[in-house]
Amino acid sequence: MIAILLMAAQAATPVYLTCTITPPDAAAFATDLALDEANQLATISQHTGRVAVRQAVYSPEEVRIPDDAQIWTVSRVDLTIRRSFTFTASIETGKCVLKPSPTKRAF
Repeated sequence: MIAILLMAAQAATPVYLTCTITPPDAAAFATDLALDEANQLATISQHTGRVAVRQAVYSPEEVRIPDDAQIWTVSRVDLTIRRSFTFTASIETGKCVLKPSPTKRAF
């Protein structure tokens, strides 16, 4: 019973990722993601300063985040990331690493 409660508490904790995306014709850039499976949300923090909170679709193998004219897809297996654009055939790929959750918080 205690193990089930601990697993439920872990599932409710957001997962933080830092992803490096390498476009085919531009310099690599970083994007941070906060994946909140319990609430079916994802927060995208881009290197440009843009921050967006979006509904996300969580499956056992991946997380899909529709975001305006693009879709972010993160593999839960190998932490690869893909950003595809809905109006072009352009796809950017990269790799994510787990980031520790914020530890020093006032509340």
